[in-house]
Amino acid sequence: MSGSSSSRPWFAPRYFCHSESQANLSEDINFTISAYKTLYYNAAMQYQRIWAQEILDRPNTDPDSEALKDVAEICMLKLCYHPSPFHGFPDLAREVDLLVYVYVCPSEALNVAQNGYVAVGKSAILATTIPPYRSDLSAHEVLRLHNLAWPRQRRSLVDFGGYIVIFASTLFFHLKELTATSQDGAKKSYSFYLRPQVGFRRYDVLACGNTRFSMYPGVPALSERTRPEPDVTLRL
Repeated sequence: MSGSSSSRPWFAPRYFCHSESQANLSEDINFTISAYKTLYYNAAMQYQRIWAQEILDRPNTDPDSEALKDVAEICMLKLCYHPSPFHGFPDLAREVDLLVYVYVCPSEALNVAQNGYVAVGKSAILATTIPPYRSDLSAHEVLRLHNLAWPRQRRSLVDFGGYIVIFASTLFFHLKELTATSQDGAKKSYSFYLRPQVGFRRYDVLACGNTRFSMYPGVPALSERTRPEPDVTLRL
């Protein structure tokens, strides 16, 4: 957001690659969400309002400045999940937070942790409400659902070793509801959302790391098999 004398606050994504179990990873992600909301949200909104007020105080000189003022008015009220530049509509917070997961290969998740953001806009992004700590789900099942949700982007198994946690902006639209079948036959519905290929942005990331999915159909993840009584009901 050019024009402000201060820098936009930055939330450093938490990188979780060694969470021992489903319960550990679930708690790690929930703690990060809480930290984002309590430590980052207010600081980011304060910055946005300072920037927006500076824009609104400027005289209108051309149609572009009027369009920028329209964006500024929105940013006075809603968190934007990326810094400038703006192309088209910004990625704004929804009225109700929508936490989603984007699945990638482990090396890409590590790159996101090192860069501090995920690049969006160069291609469409498919996100889901399936959490990465579902150790009772196989990666094959998660792959199957992703390819059903959006056949235009055929994925492979390697794409589900890593994950990125974000809040879906207003540019994500609901694509489909699909039912996942766990290793023990239990069924649960999950939502899929698509963000179109529009406006390159450095999008805020809450966390990233390695998934807990089983890589073998019918076999739970290793750390869950070695626990005498795995807590498979926590936060599912």
